[in-house]
Amino acid sequence: MDGISARGGKLLAIEGVFPQAFANFSCAAGDSGCAADVDAAKKEAGALLSVKSSGSWRNVASVGAFGFDYTADIPNQEHDSNPYSVLAVNGGSYVADAGSNTLNFVSNNGHIRVLHYFPFRNDAGFPTDEVPDCVVNADDGLWVATLAGHLYRVHGTSVTLVPNALLKHVTGCTADRGGNVYFVNMWTTPTFPSPFTGDIVKMSDEGTSSVIASGINFPNMDAVGPDGNLYFSADSVCPAAGIPGFCPMGGTVWKLALATDEGNDD
Repeated sequence: MDGISARGGKLLAIEGVFPQAFANFSCAAGDSGCAADVDAAKKEAGALLSVKSSGSWRNVASVGAFGFDYTADIPNQEHDSNPYSVLAVNGGSYVADAGSNTLNFVSNNGHIRVLHYFPFRNDAGFPTDEVPDCVVNADDGLWVATLAGHLYRVHGTSVTLVPNALLKHVTGCTADRGGNVYFVNMWTTPTFPSPFTGDIVKMSDEGTSSVIASGINFPNMDAVGPDGNLYFSADSVCPAAGIPGFCPMGGTVWKLALATDEGNDD
């Protein structure tokens, strides 16, 4: 499971990867458990799910399958899809696909539309695609951030690159009711990931940015809670059993106190 988003009593969740990745996967003869897992993966990989409070869910759209097909004829683009972030809004959901490098809108009835394709930009010293993996709504528009460290302002089909020197390798973002946006840099070294270099960047509603937490070990996603504080995951590359001296507790969730007049926008 990758991103989740709640709005108006509705919870949307996105599964990563794409079903075509399992098309040629074979199981040992008689391994019914493996066959069942592969069959489930083909049905659920890359799916946008609508989840009820009872725990039941339905597949709204196969975003991963759509993204994989979309990239087939794009020059210099890896044939790939990895839906990563979802933002529930009235009428549907926005999905940032880190594999197809697209921002999509998925209507409530499952129709998928590409709003923007993010081409490779060779100006960040990061040897990969843009990898858009974070979408948030603030100040009457959308912000999309990428693993390559770029920030985009989106109004409908209009997309503008907005310079922000503090964004390095973004994997998560959220906003409070005051219009402030909180970005997670998974790491901040120029290219290869380095532990304990992650940080949280606050961009105020006036557009100024500052680092409000640093020295974090591979943080990943964040959300403003109903108590007005920021919660973020860390040690995200670690197994559940942990690694002594590196992440002894496995993955963790942290609370960062914010100003009391800020609230939840999710």
